Order: sequence, then C-alpha cells, then structure tokens
Amino acid sequence: MTEELKKLQDDMALIDLLTRNIDSSMIEVLLKKMLPIQIRMEQDNNHSMPHVHITYNKDYHTASYSIEDGERIVGNLKNKYDKVVKSWITANHKKLLQIWVEVQAGDNNAYDISIGQL
Repeated sequence: MTEELKKLQDDMALIDLLTRNIDSSMIEVLLKKMLPIQIRMEQDNNHSMPHVHITYNKDYHTASYSIEDGERIVGNLKNKYDKVVKSWITANHKKLLQIWVEVQAGDNNAYDISIGQL
C-alpha cells in the first residue's frame, strides 16, 4: 500500500500548502512539504468496528477513522484533512477491510500492523 499512502500524503501536503498562514511582508516560494505519515491497525477484541489510526506529522496529529464509511471516530487531526482521508479510505476500502480481517484473526493480542509509513 506504499503508493496509496504516498497519494494520501501528497493530498494532505497540498491542503497544508493551500491553508497556510501567509506573512504579507515576505516573498514566498510555494512548495509542498511532505510531512511524515503513518497508517496502522491494531488487533483488539474490544474493537468490533473496522478502523485505521492515522498519524500525520509525527505524533502531533492523530485520529482514528472508520473503514466502513471513512468518518472520523476520534482524534486531534485537523478537520481540514477529513475529506481527503475519507476519499482515500473509500478508494482503498477493499484492501483495508482485508487487512483488518487478517489483523483481527491473529493470535497475539498485542499485535500491531503498520500498513505504511513515509
């Protein structure tokens, strides 16, 4: 899922570029800054809803999203990213659901899978 994750990272970087604060007294060169992103799942028998954990810009912004509909469950990731995250989850629904089933079928309760990290 590396290519899929690169697409999400690029979309989030574009949002950062378009929503940044601009100091009108300075000349700026417009660049997209690719910040670290991680998508992971955990095996937990208490969590029946398929979901992913998304960490963007290291540990600063993290949220959980439903695999079923892409809606945010909980977290402090800025709302401006919700639309692209939902779109990414929708586009990769089948793969994510397959990974979820495999993760939940594992024997080790501490199992944690990093789907991708850039």
